[in-house]
Amino acid sequence: MASTLNASIVAGTRVYLDPEYERTGKFKKESDVYSFGVVLFEMLSGRLAYDLVYTNENEKGLAPIMREHFDKGTIKEIVDPNLKEESNFTLSKGPNQDSVNTFSIIGYKCLAEKQADRPTMKVVIEELEKTLNFEVSQSPH
Repeated sequence: MASTLNASIVAGTRVYLDPEYERTGKFKKESDVYSFGVVLFEMLSGRLAYDLVYTNENEKGLAPIMREHFDKGTIKEIVDPNLKEESNFTLSKGPNQDSVNTFSIIGYKCLAEKQADRPTMKVVIEELEKTLNFEVSQSPH
């Protein structure tokens, strides 16, 4: 059973706001999944969704920029440089690439324009656990 909240005002920062909610005024649990996807990409990029680097390019901030990079296959261009410098982190080979790919894919799915196309939080958690397992399996023992 889906639950929907019809509200005229939902608190929050616009860059985290579900685009379908903006169009329809229907706020569902999938709206929170969208916001969580924005947070995932904040973690990957090392910047807040409303950083001027993003809002100067697109008023909606990080989410549409990440979707564009994902669609073009250029997501690694927006990964936090500090992550790239970690001794166990590489974007060109090994299990960490699998971790980044899995993390990016689930983040991208969270940012789907339509609420019905977004994963459940249960699926999100399962995918994030996979990313962690890729990292753990690579770490030196």
